[in-house]
Amino acid sequence: MTERDRKIFFYFVVILFLFSAPLLILYTEGYQLYPFKQTLTQSGGVIFGTNPDDATIILDGKTIFNKTPTRIQGLQPRQYHLRLEKEGYFPWEKNIIVKKGETNLVVNIPLFLNTSPKILQENIETFLLSHNYLFREKLAWIKNSQDGKEIYQTTLPETEDPKLLFRKGSSKNLTVKLLGYSWNLQFLLFKENQKIFLLDTIAEHLEPLEISESDIENAQWTQDRDKILLTTKKEFLLFDPFQNTSTLLYEKKDAGSAFFLQDAFFILSKRKNGSRLLRYQRENTTNPTFIIDFPEKTPEFLFGPNNFLTIFDPQEKRLKIFDALRGKILLDEKANEVSWKENTLFYGTDVELFRVESKTLKKELLARYSIPLGKIVPLFRYPYIGILLNNRLHLFEENIIDAPYMFQLFPEEEKIDDFAINKKSNFLVALSRGKLLLLKLR
Repeated sequence: MTERDRKIFFYFVVILFLFSAPLLILYTEGYQLYPFKQTLTQSGGVIFGTNPDDATIILDGKTIFNKTPTRIQGLQPRQYHLRLEKEGYFPWEKNIIVKKGETNLVVNIPLFLNTSPKILQENIETFLLSHNYLFREKLAWIKNSQDGKEIYQTTLPETEDPKLLFRKGSSKNLTVKLLGYSWNLQFLLFKENQKIFLLDTIAEHLEPLEISESDIENAQWTQDRDKILLTTKKEFLLFDPFQNTSTLLYEKKDAGSAFFLQDAFFILSKRKNGSRLLRYQRENTTNPTFIIDFPEKTPEFLFGPNNFLTIFDPQEKRLKIFDALRGKILLDEKANEVSWKENTLFYGTDVELFRVESKTLKKELLARYSIPLGKIVPLFRYPYIGILLNNRLHLFEENIIDAPYMFQLFPEEEKIDDFAINKKSNFLVALSRGKLLLLKLR
């Protein structure tokens, strides 16, 4: 190579370096050249993650080679339509925005099984699902048969052969209602007409114990589910199923419903123009503390976070939250459906779904529909809510930042009348025109 050729080669390398070095620096900073737009723009990226893994990633209709979990860089800053697919699961999809120089996180996306429901029994009137993290959950239901009304029970999720717990001969005025399990799922509380019975579900001889007289108005487990609060026409009784003893709590002719919250006993006293809320300490049931009067006449107590007293009137369609210690109204809203998820309250009006955090009491609109909103049940382990819309059951993503994802769980022909989701959020029980259905979610 001559001296002249060496100089030409040297200058060529220098020029190439001076030209490519800035491009390399820009590339390392996330910039890319987009030929169609003839622009050099800083790109963005997305980290994808699903539960379970190995979901196929589809961006704007194009399948990406990588599967979750993965990271994709060098994406042009703009909006993309993302779809995540996995065989045997419902797809998850929504629009995502990739920004310049940023990495978007689309992680911890729960994928729900897309399977056919299992029919447990037919001619079912109602059902009750236990809610307990410590024990295998139980499902009880009332079946209408030729012999009358029958109560069955099975253990979930195995759904062993249902066990017949109780049978009552048919009559025109016979009504049976399931009222709940004890904390250890040993006792099942139910009501037959105006009588209250307790059934030891693990005993060899299934003989229900009658624990009330015929003038009973209501019965419910306390918040710890270790005792039963009985409401008669004249008094409140506290029954201990483990000791088979009852204690008189309060005697008053105008007493309505009652509720235990920590060490206090709350009573809704009936009045001519509404109700009066009173609080008694357990050790002092003679001198109540007046909290507030309000116009609703048919309110119900709901379990909620400590120190928060939740009262819902389904007839007046009114929701109230009280500070139980200060006797102050924290929230007063119109509502058709109400449900707590730990420290978060969800409630629905005719066509709107709201969320309220107990710490801030800030009301947030989650969704607005064109048809009436039915029952709402939050999933405790995942940011989703089960919603009934025109007898169709949907899972709705609990998200207000961008457009939430919603999908239908059952086919169109399956009209859902009622449903419940277990605490672990891995299966769902639904009642569809007398059929009791079990659907595995996870």
